[in-house]
Amino acid sequence: MQLRNDPAPAGARANAFAERWVRTVRRECLDRILIYNTRHLLAVLPEYLVHYNEPFSS
Repeated sequence: MQLRNDPAPAGARANAFAERWVRTVRRECLDRILIYNTRHLLAVLPEYLVHYNEPFSS
């Protein structure tokens, strides 16, 4: 019996979603706010998540 060490087919797509979310956070949040330290980042990110998950009003 041989074990294969191939990544899961959905792994690449999941990674793409994660990378896009990180780019979005950087562009929309972190490029506009000067983050002083980890504590400040942990205070800002939950507020951004609330904003990010709000439904769009067309």
